Amino acid sequence: FKYIVFGSFCFFIGHNFINLFMLQIIQNVGGNTENMGNAIALAAIAEMPIMILFTRINRYIPSRFLMMVAGIFFLVKTTLTFTAVTVGGVYFAQVFQILSFGLYIVTSVYYVNHEMADGDKVKGQSLVTTAHTLGSVFGSSIGGWLINRYDVKYGLFFCIVMSVLGVIAYFFGLIHQQKVTPVIK
Repeated sequence: FKYIVFGSFCFFIGHNFINLFMLQIIQNVGGNTENMGNAIALAAIAEMPIMILFTRINRYIPSRFLMMVAGIFFLVKTTLTFTAVTVGGVYFAQVFQILSFGLYIVTSVYYVNHEMADGDKVKGQSLVTTAHTLGSVFGSSIGGWLINRYDVKYGLFFCIVMSVLGVIAYFFGLIHQQKVTPVIK
């Protein structure tokens, strides 16, 4: 379970960086505040269908597999944002919110609920939520420092590295796993 918590921490660094510094990302490709609003709205709209349909999807596809898919798509979205050279490229990257954050946020709750022992479910949810919070704080702090010291591309590259670490952590945490118990006893 420690791998899942660490992977979630890594993904939320990039997720929060992109959301918090969207104006700088958009300006870096020639956009303005209107484009920033459109990009954020597009991501919010994109994540809704998967959230609404999740229980149906989860009947056929286990949450363990969906967690890995979400992790990979956090990496895809961050990489596409990094490689975007136009506002349209950023918009395209934002569409992947459906399979990154949109899929992840629901799947993580189901994953902990279905994979953890009954006595550890609340502790597991707390640890995952703590990873989200710490990842968001770390993404804000380090991201802001990287933008001030260098530029937005350095921040996005850092987020790609963290997403790769998150995917690796998920791979180790999700493959050949039995009922999990949390790291903290």
